[in-house]
Amino acid sequence: MTAMVTPSRVVEPRSWVLRYFWPLLCGTLLLRLLVDMRFPLVPDEAVYWSWSRHLALGYFDHPPMIAWINWIFSRAIGSTELGVRFPMTVMMAGAVAVIVTTAARIIPNAQGVKWVAIIWLVSPLMVGFATISTPDTPAIFFSTCALACVLRTALNDDAENLPDNSAAIWWILFGLFCGLAFLSKYTTVLLPAAVVASLAFSAKGRRHFRQPYLYLAAILSLVIFAPVIYWNYRHEWASFLFQLHHGVNDPASDAPASRIPLIVRMPLNVLVYFAGQSLLWTPVLFVIGLVILTSNAKRIFQITEVDRLLFFCAAFPLGLFALASAHKLGEANWPCFAYVPLSLLTGRWIAEQNTAVRAHAVKEGAKLALIFTAVIHIPFIPGVPGLAKLAPGYARLPHSARDLLDGDRRVYGRELAVAANGALVVCNRHQDAAIASFYMPGQPDVWCDGVGFRPTAYDYFDVKPDFSTIDHVLFVGWHGAMFMAKHHYTQSRLVIVGSANASPPRMAAMVSR
Repeated sequence: MTAMVTPSRVVEPRSWVLRYFWPLLCGTLLLRLLVDMRFPLVPDEAVYWSWSRHLALGYFDHPPMIAWINWIFSRAIGSTELGVRFPMTVMMAGAVAVIVTTAARIIPNAQGVKWVAIIWLVSPLMVGFATISTPDTPAIFFSTCALACVLRTALNDDAENLPDNSAAIWWILFGLFCGLAFLSKYTTVLLPAAVVASLAFSAKGRRHFRQPYLYLAAILSLVIFAPVIYWNYRHEWASFLFQLHHGVNDPASDAPASRIPLIVRMPLNVLVYFAGQSLLWTPVLFVIGLVILTSNAKRIFQITEVDRLLFFCAAFPLGLFALASAHKLGEANWPCFAYVPLSLLTGRWIAEQNTAVRAHAVKEGAKLALIFTAVIHIPFIPGVPGLAKLAPGYARLPHSARDLLDGDRRVYGRELAVAANGALVVCNRHQDAAIASFYMPGQPDVWCDGVGFRPTAYDYFDVKPDFSTIDHVLFVGWHGAMFMAKHHYTQSRLVIVGSANASPPRMAAMVSR
């Protein structure tokens, strides 16, 4: 198969999708902002917001970007659901804008660009990361910007241009955005690793190793990431070690599966991993993506520099986490950035032959993605959460589903404030502490003492309460006896807060000296 020639811009007449892409994207942005205000924060969102009240160069669970963003927008907009989610919505819309703009530069006809735009406009992945505040959203945004920059150098290589000073700006910007991505999530290191692997596979790519710009980009990204390295150094590498352990070796979480023989469990885990990815990207588009990746892998030395770069950037995270899943199942969102280069490869795949069959396959995938996106919005329909809680199997739903359906957090916060009556509230789980702090009137400081559980970010905050000087505490959650023994308290009364189906614990105990 002949390698595709990549013009610098789209030369065919644009479809209505591309003519109206920006209004469609703005309409999507407006819809997301309306949804942002519609439902309470899920626990993890509240946790990241709570970090912003203890600004640091790093945190136990993640790098600090999500906390820094929350700090800025909580002050600009307010400590509300919109204040927490607004930057995520804008950044995800910005990522889609960069993707489609990049597609128009690297895809040789409007048909391929159109389908890249449609895929992202209807994508449930875009909806999720534009609605829920997580470190993945800034990680995707900055990684997408970095990918767009390095693709400019690949375009120059395909055009037979020798690396010169004009490439310096793109490599420097690549290093800048990689550094910002590192500050967002540790897994973003896979992007520069994939870029280096791609360059090593061709003579044109290896020319960049003889120029200083690639190394300047690496130095810049490390300088930007240096605060996180320093924080880990000051805290015995706690965050690095936790994420490494969490990603590849967490036997406790796999205890039930450990009873299954290893020879059965490993392929089963991989199947579960790929099933999760097919749901994330939707099944039809995921299968198309696997077909494209397989095709490019077979002709890895014949494809263009752009195709090779996109292939490695998609295959690295998908392949690495597939291998890791054989040992320990992780979160489905870990390789989510892979779908940015994979969507661009899908557009180039359509443009490569521009056949009706390929376009029809992607069209069916986009239809299914739209259905998935519609289903995601069901919990936001008035009355649905209340009806769902009446269903017999509600308690057996995954906690992530209950988090979306649970609308009792404001009531819970008010009842908790009444029960505390001015006393410090301490929760056994960091998610509960964050939810309590966000939804109690006045948003007071709520502490987490994770006795009986794994360490949390609260254990590494610089300012901690001195329980030896506090006479009364309302302790919420489990392991109350362990907490009282640790801090020399005795229980004075037991209270119940929250509704029967509320996600936070309903039991709370006032403890005193």
